[in-house]
Amino acid sequence: LLLGLVALTLPAPAPAADHPPISLHPDNGHYFLFRSKPTVLVASGEHYGAVLNGDFDYVRYFDELKRNELNLTRTFSGVYREVPGSFNIKNNDELQALIVRDLKQAESFGQLYDLSQPHAI
Repeated sequence: LLLGLVALTLPAPAPAADHPPISLHPDNGHYFLFRSKPTVLVASGEHYGAVLNGDFDYVRYFDELKRNELNLTRTFSGVYREVPGSFNIKNNDELQALIVRDLKQAESFGQLYDLSQPHAI
């Protein structure tokens, strides 16, 4: 009951129309509009093998982006990955959504598993 009363006192989320998605600036296609202000996207991307590695320190990474006023990062689906030994990546424990046991299974997207657990391919 108390939780319900607290929920009733919280402000309702703003309608999506109040926060339109990022879009091209209508007067200059080299800029974007975000929250009604001209915006340039600036990033320094990590190699996707680093970003998808289970040991990657996401908090430190995003803190660094914020500290340097970068407003963009890239993520990759994991469709491509290095084979064991590439770039001296220890364990190649990247986060991925399927276990690949053979090509047929990979083509059909195979078996899902708990992403919090490291799995070798």
